[in-house]
Amino acid sequence: MRSLRGLCDSNRANLVEHVGEFVGILNGLEGFVEEGELAKVLESVASVVQALEVERIVEPILVISRGRATSLQDVELM
Repeated sequence: MRSLRGLCDSNRANLVEHVGEFVGILNGLEGFVEEGELAKVLESVASVVQALEVERIVEPILVISRGRATSLQDVELM
């Protein structure tokens, strides 16, 4: 996952057009990848999201945070 983080960080300006796919992949990994690895993928996707123009940044953040908020609610209910 370190390679993915480096790739996303180094090429974030070139990857912004694909941020929707990255967010989709991130959400699809939940439950299939251990939390530590999932956090690394989240960091990678976040570096691409940071390169977005202000007008385009809200939607990916909301999609990412919805998944995280659901996970936090599940933990809190246990």
